[in-house]
Amino acid sequence: MKAKEFFIFAINNLKARKIRSWLTIVGVVIGIAAIVGLLLLGQGLQNAVTEQFKKAGVDKIIVFAGKDVGAFYSMMVSKKFNDDDVKVIEKVAGVEKATGMIAKVEKIEFGKESAYTVVIGMDKDMSVEDFSGISVEEGLGNVKSDDEMIIGYLVRHKDLFDKEVRIGDKLKIRGEEFKVVGSLNRIGNSQDDKQIYITTDAAKKIFNEYDYSIILVKVKKGFDVDDVAEEIKEKLRKHRGLKKEEEDFSIRTMGQMMETFQNVFMIIQIIVAGIAAISLVVGGVGIMNTMYTSVLERTKIIGTMKAVGAKEKHILALFLIESALIGLVGGIIGVLLGIFFSKLVEYIAIGLGFYLIKIVIDAKIIALALAFSFVIGIISGFMPSRHAAKLDAIEALRYE
Repeated sequence: MKAKEFFIFAINNLKARKIRSWLTIVGVVIGIAAIVGLLLLGQGLQNAVTEQFKKAGVDKIIVFAGKDVGAFYSMMVSKKFNDDDVKVIEKVAGVEKATGMIAKVEKIEFGKESAYTVVIGMDKDMSVEDFSGISVEEGLGNVKSDDEMIIGYLVRHKDLFDKEVRIGDKLKIRGEEFKVVGSLNRIGNSQDDKQIYITTDAAKKIFNEYDYSIILVKVKKGFDVDDVAEEIKEKLRKHRGLKKEEEDFSIRTMGQMMETFQNVFMIIQIIVAGIAAISLVVGGVGIMNTMYTSVLERTKIIGTMKAVGAKEKHILALFLIESALIGLVGGIIGVLLGIFFSKLVEYIAIGLGFYLIKIVIDAKIIALALAFSFVIGIISGFMPSRHAAKLDAIEALRYE
C-alpha cells in the first residue's frame, strides 16, 4: 500500500464511526484548548509586564524603606529615609542621581467629588517617564512648581471621578490647590493609572512629613547596576549603624525585579499547564479505548488483509495513522479554541479596566501544541495498533 492509501483508509474508518470519533476528539480538544489558552494568557501578561520594566529602564535601582517589602508596604514602615541617606547614596561610585520620594494614600478633591488614591512626591528635575517609564499623554512630564501636579490615565478619564479631569483643572489635597499640568498614558494596572504626582517639597508641606519611603537611584553608563546596588547596600548599612543581614531597607534593581517576576511566572505557567495537561491524558486514554474497540470491530478485516499479503508493519501503520489523525484533528480544533478563549479573556479584562494582558499568537506555542497532540495520538494508539498487527490471520478470520 502507498502512503496516500494509508491515509484514505484511516480517514474512511473515522468517517464510518463519526459519533465515536468526534467524542474521542473532544477529549483532546479540551486538553489542548486549556493548555494553549493558559500559555497564551500567561505569555501575554509576561510580555506586557516585561515591556513595562524595560521602559522604566534597567539602569534604575529602587531602595525601599523596610526589609523585604515593596513600594506599597514601604509607605507604612515607621523608620524611613532622610536627606542624609540620599546624600550617602549619591556619593557611591556609579550613581548619577539619587532622589527621595514620598508616597501617601490621600483624599483628592475635584469640585464636589472626592476620592482616595496614591500621591507621590518626586524631584522637580525628574520626569515621571524617567521614574516609571510611563509616557506622557498630554502636557508636561515633570512638575516644576509646588502648586502643580501630573495625573495618571484613569484620574483624567472618568475613573477616579465622574467628570473628566483636563489639563488646567485644579484638584485639592488637604485643602491645598494644585493645577494639572500633565496626564500620563495608560500602564494597564488600575492602581498605577490612578496615581498623582507632585513635587517632593509640596508633599513634605501638605503631609508634614520629611522622610522618604523610597529612594530612586539612576546609575551612570558604563557601571554594573548590580555592583552599584551592593555598594549602596554596604554604605547605607554603615551609615544607619546596622549589621549585615539586619538591614531595615530593601534594594532592588529593575533587572532583578524583572527576573524575579519572570521566574515566578514561569513556575506558575508550568504548574497551570501541567494541571491542564491532565485533561489531555484523559483524552489519550479515550483514544486508546476507541482504537481497541476499532481493532475488535475490524478483526475479520484484519484477517482478510493478512490473508491477501498485508504485513504486520502495514496493519500497524494503518491504526497508528488513524490514532494520530484523531490527536492532530483534536489539536487543531483545540488550538483554535484556545486562541479564541484567550482573546475573549483579553477583551473581558479590558472591559474591566485591566490592560496588562496583551495576547500575541506565538507560533512556538501553536507548533508545540500540535506536535504534542499528534504524539499523544500516536502513543495512545500504539498498543491497540500493535495488538492488531500481531493478530493471527486464521484466528482473525474465525472471530465472531
